[in-house]
Amino acid sequence: MSIFLAIAAASVLSFVLTFLCMKFLPLGAKLLGHDRGRLYAAGSEVNIGKPTGVGIYFTSIAVLISLIFSFSGIGYALIMLLVLMSMLFGFLDDRSKNPWGEYIKGAIDFAIAIAAAAVFIFTYGTTVCIGLTGTEFDIPAPVFFILAVILNIVSVNATNATDGVDGLSGTLTCLTIVTFMATAFINGTLTSEGAIRGFILIFALIAYLIFNFNPSKVLMGDAGS
Repeated sequence: MSIFLAIAAASVLSFVLTFLCMKFLPLGAKLLGHDRGRLYAAGSEVNIGKPTGVGIYFTSIAVLISLIFSFSGIGYALIMLLVLMSMLFGFLDDRSKNPWGEYIKGAIDFAIAIAAAAVFIFTYGTTVCIGLTGTEFDIPAPVFFILAVILNIVSVNATNATDGVDGLSGTLTCLTIVTFMATAFINGTLTSEGAIRGFILIFALIAYLIFNFNPSKVLMGDAGS
């Protein structure tokens, strides 16, 4: 299968499956939680009570399709497992009657971020490529590890903080992925696996955004962030 055919097939499959899940919300009444609002997101109060945690659908779909179309070894499988674990803990918080609290959620995020940083270093090393120039250099493993943990935690919480405003979180995430892919293409580091994974997530998010733009019907919740 050519790279273009693989990207097209994976993207269509990701979009269709996510769209169907957003449309019909399988087991939604028993499965999903309801939004409680966001402390630091202006206008999020209008979404209080709406179904949240639908990230369990598009995250699971994106991970499954990525593994099918771009499996690249045990390291990638472990990272995808950690993504699913992060999604699951976020989902359980989304549907709980009482919030878990920042300390519990922070501890879980921290533990998963540590595991992800360790797996990444062991699998891919600590070489960093600088933006459009393509310049590469190595970062000492301890420094790389600390920075990777911080990046994981900040990314999760930044995404979650914007989830309460219709269309914002999904749109920003799509733009971020497109920027990463475009930069990697320009500097020559975009791999076929990276392109497939990027398009899978973008099209899953587009299907989600159809139901999340104002006025939203669903929210991704911690499961999606």
